Amino acid sequence: MHKPRLLVCTDWYDPAFKAGGPIRSCVNLVAHLHNIYDIYVFTGDRDLDEPQPLPGIIKDQWIEHATGAKVWYASSEKQGLADIRGMLEFVRPQYLYLNSAFSKIFTIDIFRVARKIGLSGKLILSPRGMLKPSALAIKPLKKKVFLLIARLLGVSRSLHFHATNQIEAEEITSIFGKSDVTIAPNFPAPINSTPKPLEKNTGFVRLLLVGRIHPIKNIDFLIRQLPAIQGEVLLNIIGVAESSDYEEQCLQLISVLPPDKKVNMMGEMPHSLLEQHISSHHLFVLPTKGENYGHAIAESLGNGRPVLISDQTPWRNLAERKAGWDCSISHPDCFRKALQDAVDWNQADFDMYCQGALDYIKDQQDTTKLINKYKQLFN
Repeated sequence: MHKPRLLVCTDWYDPAFKAGGPIRSCVNLVAHLHNIYDIYVFTGDRDLDEPQPLPGIIKDQWIEHATGAKVWYASSEKQGLADIRGMLEFVRPQYLYLNSAFSKIFTIDIFRVARKIGLSGKLILSPRGMLKPSALAIKPLKKKVFLLIARLLGVSRSLHFHATNQIEAEEITSIFGKSDVTIAPNFPAPINSTPKPLEKNTGFVRLLLVGRIHPIKNIDFLIRQLPAIQGEVLLNIIGVAESSDYEEQCLQLISVLPPDKKVNMMGEMPHSLLEQHISSHHLFVLPTKGENYGHAIAESLGNGRPVLISDQTPWRNLAERKAGWDCSISHPDCFRKALQDAVDWNQADFDMYCQGALDYIKDQQDTTKLINKYKQLFN
């Protein structure tokens, strides 16, 4: 029996990694659903803001990808409307999944062509957190124009929306009015049932932050809390510098820290190396102004590492589970107390929080139920 064809259209796909969460969302979706659907991924041939194609890929043809999908890495010369039409007529998907609210080529152009040729498959749009007020506040004029075009095209009348939580569902209806919305949380990365042990001594903590160097990640807020902490702190930051002005602001704050507070900007890093860095740190930190999901948060919990994050993510009530803390960024004292607690942990305290992190993520994830939710979405 033939599996239904699902076409995913996204600006970036593995081995691209610089765009972060939207890539991991797609990769995890494909990994969990490729046995149920015949999945095709139409994507660009380069990483975020990169002038050169991804190394090791084959462009402009369908290839079998390790995640279980057939992937087409389209070169810039093969992303025109005629190329899109040819691709859609070849795949003829029963389900067309658009992985962005603000992609001209991989959302708007594909939507226009699909409607022009009368594609009979179900069209689904996943905004991926891009309709959050904190996200809309970045380059607001461009996004307002984009949303205006979407309304003029009648996007909401032709699309079914995928929200990953109730908050995102409300964000969708606040922008597009009454719409068809299905809520299905993101698929998680695999959970590590036996996290690597790590030595923890009272008076010292290794912190890890993974995210774009961008105001929405609120990195400067975290750096400003460090001088008040008693003890030695090492903070390593992994992520691409998306805003040079903001990066310079953070570097200025780092330059005046006391000697026992060290911060390293480690730059961008392939996702394949992330697990080993998570395992070598005591606490994952991210005082974000808004995350639709937070894949790095989930992967830290899944590797048995507690997290200190803001309350602007789906990961809540961490403290009562000894999995970490979710603090309001309007209460910096909450962050400072959590950081001090982490510095003061002995080995037994740290091990307890590691187990709490693992138990928490296991309780949050039920893959069988998730698959059934996606079957409802692709119905």
